[in-house]
Amino acid sequence: MLIRKAVIPIAGSGTRLFPASHACKKELFPVVGPDGIARALIHYQVDDLIAAGIERICIVVQPGQAQQVVDYFRGPDASYRRRLENYPPLRAEAEQMRAALDRICFAVQETQEGYGHAVYQSRAFAGSDPILLCLGDHLFRGGGRSCHSQLIEAYALCAGKSLSAVNRIHAADLKGYGTIAGERLPGRSELIAVTRIIEKPPVEIARQLLRVDDLAEGEFLG
Repeated sequence: MLIRKAVIPIAGSGTRLFPASHACKKELFPVVGPDGIARALIHYQVDDLIAAGIERICIVVQPGQAQQVVDYFRGPDASYRRRLENYPPLRAEAEQMRAALDRICFAVQETQEGYGHAVYQSRAFAGSDPILLCLGDHLFRGGGRSCHSQLIEAYALCAGKSLSAVNRIHAADLKGYGTIAGERLPGRSELIAVTRIIEKPPVEIARQLLRVDDLAEGEFLG
């Protein structure tokens, strides 16, 4: 089954990014792209998902937060868009933003009860379909191919099993990650059958229990 839906939870309070998150919601932090255009963090997520073939995107928000996202993707008013006529790449960006809004819907997390609870609010949107779950406050680079595209492709090879992206981390990073152990699949070494997951493991536990073939000493997958 192909993945055509994605969920992006952004209902967190951004405490770890205070005080910047006090001035601007973390998913709206501006990031300048390789083309020199400054976009909100979530803008990159949405563009990447659409490019990967995602047709519907559910953003999980706090009460009242949806309007901020709508206002961003709706873009400037007509008078401001006229000013963009002198900047064709920016005018094209504004049009793409408005088109992206047609694919976006919202689910509301009424109370802040954690990440899993936030994801659960999208259950009606997901229905019985597989979804691609993204982190709204992270930006990933896929080495020439988007991470979202790679995950969708890998899911097609995994016979409906749940799939998670991991990245290489070092011992000092373990306190911030769920870390896995597992075995690489024959002929597809980038795919790992997970045998164990430990959330934020102590270094010694990780060294004993969370090893994956072909990683350097002191490297783990989180």
